[in-house]
Amino acid sequence: MFISPKTDPFASITLARLELPGHKIPKPGLQLKFSLYLYRMKGWLLILLALLPAIAQSQDADSLKNIILKTRNSDTNKVHALVDLAAIHFHDNLDSSRLLITQALKLAKKQNYKRGIGFSNTAKSGYFFQKGELDSALIYANRGAKILKSVGDQQHILAAYNNMALIYNNMDKPEEAIKIYLKIYRLIENQETSIQHMAICNNLAVAYSNNQQLRESKKWFQKVIKYAHEMKHPMGLVYGLNGTASVNLDLDELDEAIDHSTEALRISLENGMDKTVIESYQNLGKAYSKLGKHDLSNSYLNKGLELARKFDSKQNLQVIYQYLAQNHKQQGKHQTALEYNELYHAIKDSIFSQDKVELIEELEKKYETATLKRKQTQLEFEKELQGVKAKRNRNYLIIISVIVVLLSISGILYFLQFKNRKKAELNRLELTEQNKRLLVENQYKDSELKAIKAQMNPHFIFNALNSIQEYIILNEKELASDYLGKFADLIRLYLNQSNQTLITIEEEIKSLQLYIELEALRQEGLEFEIKCEDEFLLEKNLPPMLIQPYVENAIKHGLWHKQGVKRLEICFYEKNELIVCEVSDNGIGLRASKKINDQKNKHRSFSTDANASRLQIIQEKHGNQLSISIEEKVEQDQVLGTRVQIQIPNTLV
Repeated sequence: MFISPKTDPFASITLARLELPGHKIPKPGLQLKFSLYLYRMKGWLLILLALLPAIAQSQDADSLKNIILKTRNSDTNKVHALVDLAAIHFHDNLDSSRLLITQALKLAKKQNYKRGIGFSNTAKSGYFFQKGELDSALIYANRGAKILKSVGDQQHILAAYNNMALIYNNMDKPEEAIKIYLKIYRLIENQETSIQHMAICNNLAVAYSNNQQLRESKKWFQKVIKYAHEMKHPMGLVYGLNGTASVNLDLDELDEAIDHSTEALRISLENGMDKTVIESYQNLGKAYSKLGKHDLSNSYLNKGLELARKFDSKQNLQVIYQYLAQNHKQQGKHQTALEYNELYHAIKDSIFSQDKVELIEELEKKYETATLKRKQTQLEFEKELQGVKAKRNRNYLIIISVIVVLLSISGILYFLQFKNRKKAELNRLELTEQNKRLLVENQYKDSELKAIKAQMNPHFIFNALNSIQEYIILNEKELASDYLGKFADLIRLYLNQSNQTLITIEEEIKSLQLYIELEALRQEGLEFEIKCEDEFLLEKNLPPMLIQPYVENAIKHGLWHKQGVKRLEICFYEKNELIVCEVSDNGIGLRASKKINDQKNKHRSFSTDANASRLQIIQEKHGNQLSISIEEKVEQDQVLGTRVQIQIPNTLV
């Protein structure tokens, strides 16, 4: 996700959080450093953004701003770019970082991009870490880790864990940091050897050293050396060797300390790594000082002193001055020892004063922020309180006005009511009588509809049972079983609708689907499609089994005698505030079908006659126009089938 530094990757890693052995991790608010994951690179790299060259940062910031401006809000790359830019501003503008991370988190939630929500929370932990608010930093780091774990994002989980370990280190909780580093190492241990193995081993070694577990620290520094040898990585070797040498000194293993420091010095000089040379010279000077070889110790310490002054490395200067003062005192050179001792205390006071000033500035910033928040909260509370009071007074005024108006209206209404009471009683009696007549009439028509529908259901059952009997006679057991199962489902559906005067179009479509599937078992090559052009029509009502007779006619009279592909289409749509159901087939047409029926002396379809009676009663009952048109589809004197259009008022209730 972040831009890689132009220097050696492992150098960036080690300088980011792999402190040199013997150096304590800086306190929050002083030298705040935070590791962040490079999401867009293969492999798992950590980088300290403060170490990026200024030019590279400017270029990266410009390119990221360009991406943010040109990328749509629906593109997850915009979330990445926002977090990348926030990280670049960690060292110079924390307010900008906060706004960018907040925007990234909001956008990721809107996109439901859980991975983006996870690493945005991880970045937010980095923001709070930079501010020295470690409790908040730990909360967001944990939150990010949980989200990333839920989506199985292994690489990002490792970065989140590493951030948590860094926070625990700065909270003086090395035991917790060690637990997390060990968890990370177990996750990557069996992977192909990479820079991350050296980085985590080095972090573990430093954490164990800070926790006074020197043997464990030495073991993990030796793992750094092992991985560096496998990768032929000079920087890794130098850090592993110098770290091991530092632990050797604490364990009084002076010969091993000299061997490791000498090897680290050789590699550093061969590869031009001047800053790491300081640490090697310093370790050699300390080792020879403990052995009593003060001249040799002074020689190495003076070489380290020259480089430490060049790079203004105050921490190294403090240690070198201390040992030079001890050496000259042991040699009886008290004046020189006194001078170095004064330099030691001066640089120590300088470091302390600088840290103290930075800490005071950080505390002042926190106090100002807290004061500003408190004032803002107070102003918001007062504003809200004033709003509540104004609203309450406005409500009182409205209530009083309403009461006055109601009293006035009540007086007028009482007078009018008294005047019109007898007239209203008369109208009520007439309306009651009229409603009684309408109720009796509707009940009569409903009974007629139920009687006709009761006749139609046995008609359909009779036809279906004939089909099942035919399969059984022909010994088509599987077809008979399938047909009987679908038939049972359809009968169940019709029974559910038997006491209903109206059903929804969605329910009608379900029953038609089952019916046509039953007929398809009897006719080879029957293709059908049922569609509804607008979803809201599915909730509209129509009488049950209104469409089925026409579908039955299309199949049995139009398609039954057709050769080749048999196509049936049923479509529901709205036209001129009417619901239209169109049943269309590519069968033999009306005239050919009538001719065949006349030859066979077939009587007119019972279901069609029954349906015509139902339509007449429905029109009388609802007073609405419900019509049916049947036409033959003809093109260039060629019959293409039959089309039935059933127009139903969309106000049936």
